[in-house]
Amino acid sequence: MVELTQPSSERIPVSHLERAMLDVGLSPDTVDQVINELMTKPQDLITLEEAARLFEIPAGTLRRWVSCNKLEAKGAQNVPITGGRRVLVDRRDVEYLKFNRPKRGRPSKTEKSKN
Repeated sequence: MVELTQPSSERIPVSHLERAMLDVGLSPDTVDQVINELMTKPQDLITLEEAARLFEIPAGTLRRWVSCNKLEAKGAQNVPITGGRRVLVDRRDVEYLKFNRPKRGRPSKTEKSKN
């Protein structure tokens, strides 16, 4: 079996983000540090109710976004008293959708012809 080795100065970018950071002139060491921080930073998960209060979006809207896959549910939290579950979402995803709301209603005829 042949092992492929390459010098540490010539790394192969593993993602578009890493490639973009190298393209703007960041050193490979800085890129490694940023990627490691992103990979090890825990997600900022909150419940739908917390997201509704924090971002002033109706909880029903957030539930609909989760059911339509416009907002990804990252997990669930069990509620022992009622036996229910609370959906957990990433705070950054909700923040993005607040300022970039998904389109509503049916697609127009011009949008249908583009697809």
